[in-house]
Amino acid sequence: MGHDRAPIADGLISGGLGIWVLFAVSMSVVLARRQQVKELRELSGCCLKCGYDLRASTGRCPECGEPVPGWSTELPTTPAVDRILAQARAIADDADADHVGSEHVLLALVKKGVPRDQAYRWIQRHALAGGDLQALLRDDADVRRHLDAQEIASLFDITHTLRHIDALFARALEDG
Repeated sequence: MGHDRAPIADGLISGGLGIWVLFAVSMSVVLARRQQVKELRELSGCCLKCGYDLRASTGRCPECGEPVPGWSTELPTTPAVDRILAQARAIADDADADHVGSEHVLLALVKKGVPRDQAYRWIQRHALAGGDLQALLRDDADVRRHLDAQEIASLFDITHTLRHIDALFARALEDG
């Protein structure tokens, strides 16, 4: 009575157990492959969800919006970082910070219809003279015909220039 196969195994395979075993093995292979792809993407600096190259990205993937792993805009709090940030923000109180606003004034005047070379001459005559550039421009009749005192003051606001300072320091101080 030599049976090639056991009758119980025959019944289980023909009864559908074989399909479930095949399904389980297939799913294991698929999940293992997904994990492998995820690890390769992470190692190569790509988005874990869509594979987009994130080496120049911050915060979120520009392709799918997925958060970038390990990216934080929080700065480490160390005395050195605090000192550097304080010095960078102190630029706002420095007389040289006035010259940062001169570019913004030039662009604002051009937007108001003043020819660029004319706007440049108005700003340069005060910048080269020295002193408080914002006050000099505010008192200039040519400039005031196009910009009021409040507009001029807003153009000298240093926060626009320093708006990315925290993210820049966080990126520079990142491990790796």
